[in-house]
Amino acid sequence: MNRLNKALVLLALLALFAASVLALLLRAAILAPSQIGARLPYQPVSRIAQDLAHPGPDRAGAALAIAVAVLIFALIALLLELWPRGRGPRSLILRADEPGRTGQIDVSYRSLDDLVARAVREVPGIDDAVVARVRPRGGTLTVSCRATVRRLIDEEAARPRVQQTVVECLQRLTGLTVRDIQVEVETEPRTRRQEPRARRQLR
Repeated sequence: MNRLNKALVLLALLALFAASVLALLLRAAILAPSQIGARLPYQPVSRIAQDLAHPGPDRAGAALAIAVAVLIFALIALLLELWPRGRGPRSLILRADEPGRTGQIDVSYRSLDDLVARAVREVPGIDDAVVARVRPRGGTLTVSCRATVRRLIDEEAARPRVQQTVVECLQRLTGLTVRDIQVEVETEPRTRRQEPRARRQLR
């Protein structure tokens, strides 16, 4: 969600929250409809304020329940939008122990994803369509990788080569152990250009 959409969502939730609070104040007779009419001199607003303050005996319970439900929903939604979400670390801190140089290197997991995908593309028979995702787990790494093999390449034979490439790449880059790796290999779909060629070969 980009900033504009998030701002619009926050404004809508704030409006719901404010409307529900006003409705509860009107139902509790803490706020009078005339006070709202003085602040917002519009006929529809005054009419809604009158209906909320005096909904009638058959609708009083429903109006109160709706106002409370909207207030709770808006409050929870605002907290979810504003509370920092646990998305996990975005980067990996590596120690740089070289002759004459010590310190730390900050490597983003997105960069590791790209480097692993690039290494897998170098495996014979693997197409360019490779997606890798590297995440930490207790001082080790977990990897999920989806790769496409070219036609006439055995998927079962390509899978262990991809796994080995991923493990070697990450151990070389980070020095960490790859604890869990999930590799999904599928054959590239036949394009329309390839179908006539295959038919001509059969003839």
